[in-house]
Amino acid sequence: MKHISLITFLILLVVSYGFYQLQYEVELRQDRVAKLENQIAQDKADIKVLEAEWALLSRPKRLQQLSDRFLELAPIDPSQIRSVDELAMREEHLEGAAFAPRQEKAPTGEDETPPALAVAEVPSVGAERLPLVPVFNRGAGQ
Repeated sequence: MKHISLITFLILLVVSYGFYQLQYEVELRQDRVAKLENQIAQDKADIKVLEAEWALLSRPKRLQQLSDRFLELAPIDPSQIRSVDELAMREEHLEGAAFAPRQEKAPTGEDETPPALAVAEVPSVGAERLPLVPVFNRGAGQ
């Protein structure tokens, strides 16, 4: 009978220690969950502040003022608009050239310029500066 009582007492001690460890682990995890929930709440509050700041900074009126102040934009001049037929087509023998002039007729030999030199025209030093194209449509809805 003494041996059974001693074995029961030892089993009771082992089970009690196991329950104590389990309770300790549960409390640790509950603390971690509470910290994570607090962090999530803080991050959500930070996101709301950042969204409010973004809304304030990206107001169309403010962007228009910054555009007028720092960018040299001008309305599109009608002479800058071209049709697709007026665009130069890419020639296969020119590597790296984005556009090359379209030759409607065979060159006659006089005033002939090689295609590589006719790809782009370099403005002279005193050439008039063309107006810049706007990045966005200023009259679009807002």
